[in-house]
Amino acid sequence: MKQMNRTGYLGLGPLAGTSMAAAGDMVISEFGDRLHLPQLPQRGLGSDAVGYTAALLESLSVDRGARRWQLKARPQRWSWFLRDLRARDADVLEEAWQHPGGVIKVQVMGPVSLASQIELAGGHRVLSDRSALFDLADALAVGVANFRADIARRFSASTVLQLDEPYLARCVRGAIPGATDYHQIAPLASDDAAALLARCAGGAVDYLNVSDADHGPLRHVIAQVVREHRDQVTEGAAAGGVREIIVDQRCVTGTAKLDQLAELVESGMRVGLVCVPADMVWDDRGENPRRQAISVARLLDTLGIDRVFGAGVLDICPQPGLPGDNTLDCARTYRLTAEIARMLADDSGDL
Repeated sequence: MKQMNRTGYLGLGPLAGTSMAAAGDMVISEFGDRLHLPQLPQRGLGSDAVGYTAALLESLSVDRGARRWQLKARPQRWSWFLRDLRARDADVLEEAWQHPGGVIKVQVMGPVSLASQIELAGGHRVLSDRSALFDLADALAVGVANFRADIARRFSASTVLQLDEPYLARCVRGAIPGATDYHQIAPLASDDAAALLARCAGGAVDYLNVSDADHGPLRHVIAQVVREHRDQVTEGAAAGGVREIIVDQRCVTGTAKLDQLAELVESGMRVGLVCVPADMVWDDRGENPRRQAISVARLLDTLGIDRVFGAGVLDICPQPGLPGDNTLDCARTYRLTAEIARMLADDSGDL
């Protein structure tokens, strides 16, 4: 998962199925040295993105409320269940992967999106209380750091962090509903959003996933996040920083969003392009992956970016959601993702 000068590919985390052993075997079989920790939302409550991330909160506990997860003053039955689920999943992967070494990608829901989906005891979202919002980010930062240290120890590997922020655009726009129709949550300031992301990640956001079917790259927020991290540069080395923004190709429409994406690429930021649909199938002549590779090459043409240069700073990713209905479907989608990346790396000028 090191920075590359050719087209790469990434798995974003969520997979179909309910067996962590099967998911782990599929990831290491299809993606080899680009390992990521699988997430299995089809297992039900607790394996959803919010609950699975809430399990990492340090000194904060959650329980299941009437509408969504709620913060509690002390650990509850669900708190122990979530933490145990995380630990058992790590045990299963440790047995399946042994000690692969290299780099393993860890995905968690970012503090802004997490705060928009968890309630305080009174029923209001954490997002509506600025003090609670920053406390949540701090608790998540400590929990993520501890979890990454555990993964590094288990697998004799280093880790990189992917923060998923599917609700970031809506939070900044003020489009997250309050506890009632009469309570409107104010828009989150872009500077606050950037500070929360930087605070949570401790200067080490390797991948910021803002892919969303409805919204394109958030130019100001991303610029603030990058600036926040670049301020942490020390003599001779950086203390971390956002190195890749993951966006959905379907949402990059219109002149403004195309210009934003072009600026990201030209600035040297690596871009994860979410573009491989779950229903894409293999065909004997490889026309389906080739059509998708052509679509990406034409996007680079539209951006006014040289294909060879542009392809060299892209990572191809499956579309958000589950890349298939079962583990075998996910394997097919991962194989297609790698094939599209190969075509762009080898033939971008001829597509």
